[in-house]
Amino acid sequence: MPDQNESFRSKPAAVANLKAQEHRARFSFAVMPDRSGNIRQGVFSRIAEQVDLMSPDFAVFIGDAIEIYDTPEDADTTEILNEQWDEFCEELKPLTRPVFFVPGWHDYKSEAHAKVYAKRIGPSYYSFDYHGCHFIVLNSYDAYLHNEASADAVWRLGSRQLDWLALDLSTHASASHTFVLVHAFYESLERQEVIDLLGKRSFDIISGSSHCYRKQDFHGTPYYQLGTAGGYSSLDGPGNGTVDHFMWVTVEGKHVKIANVLIDSVLPDDFCTEETASDFVAGEVIISGRMSLWDD
Repeated sequence: MPDQNESFRSKPAAVANLKAQEHRARFSFAVMPDRSGNIRQGVFSRIAEQVDLMSPDFAVFIGDAIEIYDTPEDADTTEILNEQWDEFCEELKPLTRPVFFVPGWHDYKSEAHAKVYAKRIGPSYYSFDYHGCHFIVLNSYDAYLHNEASADAVWRLGSRQLDWLALDLSTHASASHTFVLVHAFYESLERQEVIDLLGKRSFDIISGSSHCYRKQDFHGTPYYQLGTAGGYSSLDGPGNGTVDHFMWVTVEGKHVKIANVLIDSVLPDDFCTEETASDFVAGEVIISGRMSLWDD
């Protein structure tokens, strides 16, 4: 009688590994950096297309969707802000996955901005759960709108948001991992309060604002600061962190892996076809529309 495990043993090791992993909770999400701050038109829409090609479970936009706008006395602020949001939404159209929004300074710098944001996007800080992980979206500028911060130091969560955060974390203490998504963490006047509230749980903090990618450290706590997705950048390259990109986060159980995908690094299946391919050189032979050196 043949060994019942023989057929299993004869399969490649990769198949056994797949069977061992097929029931694990695994998911991926993308984080898209700042779009505005001297917007370079069309860049964000390309990022949106590339994120969609990779089919994450969902995406997060880290803030600064629209251009910064100071209100002239004779202007209809709401109309102008809505026009800018319409432009942003048009560039976001290629992305068919669910998107969670984080408010940036450009999006939330006045009462008029906040009203438009609330109507078009919803709450400016909130949380949600997915596959055992807890996600927290914070508003770096809520205190400024409630007169708890000065114009010289606008990066404050404020007392009511910190109270909300404390309660939210206390009721989600069993999460396998916590992600904090906030537009400005490096500049925040309450970084230490946030770290203290997070305590010993497993967490990652992802922020934007600076237009310059860094994995940074705050009193022993690492956090991520994203580059750009169309906002102003010197574009000096990866060595200086000034790149257009998106972050790709994969969660498998308690393990988190983070990668960064540079713009135009994700290509669709038809990026080169017989119809679109230009002549190319292989050795000294010029081949037009053929994938072989040999004659038929």
